[in-house]
Amino acid sequence: MVSTDSPQIAEVARCSGAEVPFLRPERLSTDHASSVDVAIHALAELKARQMHFDYLILLQPTSPLRTGSHIDAAVDLLVKKEADAIVSVTELNALTEWSGALDADLQAPWLASIEQEMRGQQTSVRFRVNGAIYLIRTENLIEKRTFFLAEKIYGLPMEKSVSIDIDTRLDFDIAEFLMRRNYQEGSDEIR
Repeated sequence: MVSTDSPQIAEVARCSGAEVPFLRPERLSTDHASSVDVAIHALAELKARQMHFDYLILLQPTSPLRTGSHIDAAVDLLVKKEADAIVSVTELNALTEWSGALDADLQAPWLASIEQEMRGQQTSVRFRVNGAIYLIRTENLIEKRTFFLAEKIYGLPMEKSVSIDIDTRLDFDIAEFLMRRNYQEGSDEIR
């Protein structure tokens, strides 16, 4: 199902085989609207249409490199772990030990604490949310109003090459490049 406030996007979604049983209200279609509020609204609209779901999986359009295999893997992990939530993650591109904030004057006192001899191979692997898949038990989403539960939540590791989350023009260009590359190689699955 697709949640949108745009009749044009709704029509494209329907032509592509998706269901669009309602249009999202304007207040949930701004840059400041939260995905949680949009998901809870969708569940309420569906409940009003006598449709109930035990789980919700949020697939944001800003993560176009996610595939059906990734979705299947999330569901499999949920079942295997008897989880309440699954969130897709990917390895960090940079070492968190080598990061920090700059103050207003661009000073970075944290740089002095970096061990000069530390190598990337000596640090533990860290992950970040990649925005591709949020799978959650609906009762938990409604009660806690978050996809990030305190317990029974597991991360689904995904490759960096499919973990593009489009927030900027550069992100879009990278996603477009990867999609073209895979199309030209004749692959249905993103590598």
